[in-house]
Amino acid sequence: MKRWLIIAASWFGLMTFLPALAKACDNQPTARALIAPWIAADQEFLGGRTSISYFFEMRRRRYQVVYGNDEGEMIPGAPWEIFESDPLYAHERALGIELIKATDRLISLDFREVQRAQDADLVIVGYCKKYDDKDGALTQNAEGTQYFLILNGCMAIATGQGDPVWLFLHELGHALGLEHPFDDTDGDCLYDNQPLSRASAHTGITVMAYKSDPAGPPQFFTDYDIAVLRRIWGPD
Repeated sequence: MKRWLIIAASWFGLMTFLPALAKACDNQPTARALIAPWIAADQEFLGGRTSISYFFEMRRRRYQVVYGNDEGEMIPGAPWEIFESDPLYAHERALGIELIKATDRLISLDFREVQRAQDADLVIVGYCKKYDDKDGALTQNAEGTQYFLILNGCMAIATGQGDPVWLFLHELGHALGLEHPFDDTDGDCLYDNQPLSRASAHTGITVMAYKSDPAGPPQFFTDYDIAVLRRIWGPD
């Protein structure tokens, strides 16, 4: 059903020299290396709709979320978690809205903010776990009727240990069907299947990478990210 889009390395100006490559990975940016295996579940969730409602949690509230499998399916015995939201600050919400609106202008999906969490397709929630093993996550509720974009403020936004733009774009990318470039669980990857090796992709190539771009943190989705998002959802 999917026809993969090959994107020339020369688009980026940062890949005049390619490092040693993992044999199983693509040696130039391709759509298949970035399209996540859960994209079918995302599209099924929307059921043909092109409008996504979102809500920023600005209060303290308890949430229960469930983690789907690699295909985004909710299966019996799926891991779940209960956590208390760490209210987002007004400037964090403003930054998120700015990035969502910029994304809206590039792809066919239309995003609209709602005033109640129960009315949202995507609930954006902050939480605080200093010693957690993740900066953020994309999860669902037990019924599979809502997605939750979770941002660990004590690992990134609140402490400055990470970059808030990069964190938000990375998790939004997951919500829109992008995977890590090193993830080969679905049979493909870009450059290397190790996140931080000499050969692995960095954030100057895709915000879905773990390795930092020597030029600095990303300010928006890269050209590669945008091309793949348009491949999935169509241009605006």
